[in-house]
Amino acid sequence: DSSNSEIQTNYSVNAGNQILHQVGDTSITAKGDCVIIKAGGVEVVIDSKGLVVKGGEVKAE
Repeated sequence: DSSNSEIQTNYSVNAGNQILHQVGDTSITAKGDCVIIKAGGVEVVIDSKGLVVKGGEVKAE
């Protein structure tokens, strides 16, 4: 099954603890104090301490 939503104005989601977006093994988890992105064996955590990359590298192109 598939579902499509087209939003013409603002869209807001309020959650008590966290919001999880997941496609296969790739996920984005938004919590009250951090955002965690997991993809291809790499985990990125963004919180009040900054940005941490686990299992990968940071580079600019």
